[in-house]
Amino acid sequence: MCNSDDRSCNSLGSMVGKCGRSSLPDVFFLLLLLFYVGPAQCRSSHVIRFRTSQEFSPSSLVWDGYAQHFLVGSLSHPTVSSVSDAGVFETLIHDSTLLPGASIPSISIDHLRRRLLAVVRDSSSPPCLASYDLDSRRRLFLSRLPAPSIDDDSSSESSDPSIPHVPSSVTVDLGTGAAFVTSESSCLIWKVDVKGKAWVFSDSNIHPGDGLHGVTHVGLGYLLAVQRTSGRIVKIDSDDGRARSVPVGKDMRFVGSNGVALGSDGTAVVLGGRSSGGGKGWFLKSEDGWIRAGVYDEFVVGDGIEGIEVKGVTIRDRRISCVLYRNGNGNDWVVEEVISKRETSDGDWVYLLVTAGVALTFFFIWRFQMRSLISGMNKKMV
Repeated sequence: MCNSDDRSCNSLGSMVGKCGRSSLPDVFFLLLLLFYVGPAQCRSSHVIRFRTSQEFSPSSLVWDGYAQHFLVGSLSHPTVSSVSDAGVFETLIHDSTLLPGASIPSISIDHLRRRLLAVVRDSSSPPCLASYDLDSRRRLFLSRLPAPSIDDDSSSESSDPSIPHVPSSVTVDLGTGAAFVTSESSCLIWKVDVKGKAWVFSDSNIHPGDGLHGVTHVGLGYLLAVQRTSGRIVKIDSDDGRARSVPVGKDMRFVGSNGVALGSDGTAVVLGGRSSGGGKGWFLKSEDGWIRAGVYDEFVVGDGIEGIEVKGVTIRDRRISCVLYRNGNGNDWVVEEVISKRETSDGDWVYLLVTAGVALTFFFIWRFQMRSLISGMNKKMV
């Protein structure tokens, strides 16, 4: 066949040679590029820096997925502010009807009903829970958190009227809209329904004299909270209020913890306080419904600087853990994304395997197309 038309044969051979020399290296170059860039992207961590006024002291951190920004409470003002990905800090809610000395140390979002639940503290008045509409920013209710009655549970140390009950953290049951508020001086928990009715829900004496600092609703009929003094993880039944300790590893404790959050995969993120060196946290997992748990991984924010003041943790987009902390002693604050090294390592291998599969698929498609092209041209020439 080639003898009948040397020019056509040479032209075809030249074309195939060029395709083989150009396309094949391009495929392998693309494969190597994806292998190199992919893991680097998996390990990237987003950091947001913002600055507040001298009077404002951020406390607590939540992610508003609808508005695509973070919200922070304040230890010094009845104010809730937003923080954008670009670090823009601005007031979202300022409740002028509250006393000037009031503060909002803890907040939570009812995503289904677009409500903000805010703990309100004031030294001159009883503690309250406020609810705000996130769209109109109008206050829906302000409910006083009642003191426990001795008649309710005479065996509970929390029922002692001499013990001041200061609310510390709040979480919400997305199914019912009910909010749960913990006390930093005991294991007392208030419950506030969607209409604002409040009562003492749990008054356990599981570990007397140790309050709950940080709470999250699991969604399977119970809450998880952390005791700040003992560092124990506590599981509370969201129906009857019964509480029990959750052993972690070989009796591991999280003394001075500043919060807990739960991801969509069931991983709990626990923050350490100043007693842990500052800026340290742990990823916890449980395989038996939090009867017991284990440490999956740990992390350090702020480049491991000692004495970092960590103020809150939240889950962004159902899976990304973000931590709020002060950058130094001034008014500079940081929201830092934290990533488990173990999950990143596993993700790298998955990414590499998927990339290899895609690259090989393109390579075999290219080979099939070239074979079909050559076969078709050969038939025409014959």
